[in-house]
Formats: sequence, structure tokens, C-alpha cells
Amino acid sequence: MSYHKLLQKQINKFLPTYLQDSIELRNLLMAINDSYNLFERDKDIADRAFSISEEEYIEINELLKNEVLSKRQSIQKLKEAFLSIYGQDIDSDSDDLIIIVQYLLKEVDSRKETESKLNIYKKFSEDVLNNIPADIAVFDKNHNYIFINPKGVANPELREWLIGKNDFDYCYIKGIDVSLAIERRKRFNECVAAKTKIEYLDKHKVPNSEYSYKYMLRNFYPYFENDELKFVIGYAIDITEKVEFEERLTKAIIKTQEDERLEIGSELHDNVCQILTGVSMGISMIKKSMQTSNSLWIDYCEENISLALKETENLSHRLSPIFHEDIYFSQSIIKLVKDFNSPLKYKLDLNIDDSINRFVINSDIQLNLFRILQEALRNIYKYANATTIRVELTIIDNHIILSAIDDGIGFELNEVTKGNGMVNIKRRVEILNGALTINSSRGKGCEIIVRIPLSI
Repeated sequence: MSYHKLLQKQINKFLPTYLQDSIELRNLLMAINDSYNLFERDKDIADRAFSISEEEYIEINELLKNEVLSKRQSIQKLKEAFLSIYGQDIDSDSDDLIIIVQYLLKEVDSRKETESKLNIYKKFSEDVLNNIPADIAVFDKNHNYIFINPKGVANPELREWLIGKNDFDYCYIKGIDVSLAIERRKRFNECVAAKTKIEYLDKHKVPNSEYSYKYMLRNFYPYFENDELKFVIGYAIDITEKVEFEERLTKAIIKTQEDERLEIGSELHDNVCQILTGVSMGISMIKKSMQTSNSLWIDYCEENISLALKETENLSHRLSPIFHEDIYFSQSIIKLVKDFNSPLKYKLDLNIDDSINRFVINSDIQLNLFRILQEALRNIYKYANATTIRVELTIIDNHIILSAIDDGIGFELNEVTKGNGMVNIKRRVEILNGALTINSSRGKGCEIIVRIPLSI
């Protein structure tokens, strides 16, 4: 569409390119173009008026009357164009272009005011989101970023780069294991499928940080319109300090418990066992000087004192297991399992990798693994009604792996209660930055697998 050169100049200068071909504006621009053309003809007629004859003047006067009529028709076109655009008519009794200009200016001012309010609201919203003390991100339906606040990604260049990209791109650019992105994608899909908010703990290693791991409590919240997914809001709170404090507290509690057990175990071993040993020796001496007819009671007392001594020594060992240079960790595990099965109640399968004794395993790992196995065996004894137990201890990929498997009655994982020792096992695994896997179902026994990194 070609317009009068003056109008085309104004269009190029003031009208955005994407609006120049707008269907809604085309009628308006054509009406204005007619006005420009009429003005051009008026100028030509006026120039001729100063150099014409009377006959020509009469002819021109008729032309001017026609021009007035054309102008009125042009103004009417403008009115109709405004009516189609704004849905509101202009005073039909007026053919003054000033009215149209005033109306147009009024609309421009109104739109500028609306645009100004929208910009203020947009800035306010961004300021609020950017200053919330939590990671905020908005994703499209394909899990690509469409907004990230500075708390989520502090670097502004990286934040801008991530728009339109996803967590796999983030892991790549930051050198983070891709398992983080896989887990987040899995949770994203879960929340979209369920059409409701989900919450989970995101734990991952952080290089060059005061903390070995970072713990983020993450949420995904899907937003739907007419059953169509529009976007997903993700937000997360850093609870690393809270988790670290809880772990320090847990370690302190466990240390206090172990200290108490060590003290009681030492007392049993150093005092009670010594007393029982002394009594046993005394009875032996008395037995030699007594008549044979009274020896049955002496034998009875001697046997019971020997049994009490053995049980006290076993209890002392369970309370304070000994781990030092001349006793391998594997030997302590073997003794624990054999003492547990001393009545030969179970068919026992014990497999300990020979490589265990070639590794330096720090005392915290040794003690906690001993307690974990102790707790697992106690649970089997109290709840499992099993006949066969398999215990395995090995080292794979710089991780020590302990498993305890029984063929008992099993249980449903969602029925685990605090009273059956599983919580104690879980707590000890967590403070060692390990992983705990429990596989069980009713009637199918139970498998407990503990995987602990050797360097903690």
C-alpha cells in the first residue's frame, strides 16, 4: 500500500514497523491519506485562482464545492475508522478534524498511562521476585527456563544465558553431574502429571565450599488454564545449615551414647568380669577342700558363674566393640554375627571380602557399621521370624557396602515405625554421607543395603 509522501514519512518515523501492515489501522491510514491528497488538490486550486478568467473561476468554484463534499466524506471515513478501532463513535454533528485529533490524543494519553502502570507493575513484580530470599524459577511446559531470580543464579550473564535452556545445559556449563538434571526432570514430570505441588530434598556435592553437600528443599508448582499447562513455578530454600546443624547434633548424641556404652562396657569387663573371675577361682579352691557329696552344688555354682562371666564378656563387647591394629574390623563383624547366632537358630551365610583388611577404614565408619549391623540383626530376631540370614561386607568403587538379607515375613515399607530400629540405621547412614536401600514386602523377607564412602 502506497501513501502520500508526507504521510509515509510520518508513518516511517512514528509508527512501529509491526503495526504498519495492521488490518485494524489500514482503514484509518487510508482515510488520513485521502485527507493528504485533498489538501494537495486544494493547494493546486488556490494557486490557479490568481491567474484565471471569470469562466475558469466559476469552474473552479464548482470544483471547490466538490472538494468540500469530498472532505466531509473523508472525515466521515476517519470517524468510521475510529469507530472500528476503538468501538466508540465521534460526534456525528461535527466535521472538524480537531475533534478527531483531540480524541486521538486522549486515546494516546490513556494508552501511555496504561502502559506506564503496566511497566510499574512489571518492575514491582520483578523487584519482589528478585529479592525473595529463595531460589525462584519459572519453566515452560518443556521444562525450559523463562525466568530465574538472582538468588537462584547470582551471575547475571549466566542467568540471561539460561533463559530458554534447561537443567542439563546448566549442569554442562557448571561441570555438575548430570544426575542432578535427571532428578529435577523426574520431579518436574511428576508435578505436571499429578497437577499439584510436589516437594523433595535436593542433595548434591558442592566443590570449593565449606559444606561437603548442599541441601535444597525444592518445590514444583504447575499452573494450568482450561486444563492446559501454562508454566511451572519452581522455588527452593537452602536448608544446608539446618541439616548440617542437625547432623552435628546427631553426631553429638551418638557420641554421648557411645561414650556411655564404652564406660558401661569397660566397667563390665574390668570390674564385673574380674569379680566373677575371682569368685570362680575361690569356688575352685573351696571345691578342692570339700567332701565329694557336696560337690554337686559347687559344680552348679561354678557353671553358672562361668556362664555369667561369658555373658558379661559378650555384653561388654557388644557395648564397646574393640577396633585396633591387632584386631581387624572384619573380625569384629564375624564375632558379632557368630555371637548373635550362638544358639544356631539360623542358617547363616557370612561373606566378607578379603580386601576389607587391606583398606584403612576410620573408626567412625567401623563403629557405625557395627551398630547398623547390630540393629539389623536385632530387628531380624524380634520381627522377621526368619530361618536364613545372609550378611555380606565388601568394598566397591571406594565405598564399603554392608548388606543383611533374611527370608522372614517381611513388611510394607510405608508401615515402618520408629520403634523397630530403622530410624537409628537411617540416622547413622546419613551422618556418614551414605546411602540406605531397603527392599521388602509382606511375605518376601527383607534386604538392607548400606553404602558408605570410605572418605567422609
